[in-house]
Amino acid sequence: MDQETLRRVHHVLHSLINDGIARVAFLLNQNGRLLAHVGASPAFHPQARFPEMTEAEQGESVFMTGLDDRFIVGLVFADSIAMERIRDLLEAARPQLFQALAPYLPKA
Repeated sequence: MDQETLRRVHHVLHSLINDGIARVAFLLNQNGRLLAHVGASPAFHPQARFPEMTEAEQGESVFMTGLDDRFIVGLVFADSIAMERIRDLLEAARPQLFQALAPYLPKA
């Protein structure tokens, strides 16, 4: 992935955690390789093979969704946050992610 696309993806990921709902936002390719992440959490280890979250980590959950069968975007968030809120947050960011990833998505 080129640097300009990564910059755009990071910008969208930052917007997902800047509202305080999510602790980590990340992007994987379809093979599960971590391409980008922002934020921090004791339960999320970006250097380890994804996923490296254990059931022993209390108080956090992960939600992931596919983007055109080529990418996966996910959020690590506190258990106290309603899943609907997380889904809404990612759904609102979906157009921006598609725009950022356009060079790597099939043409419509």
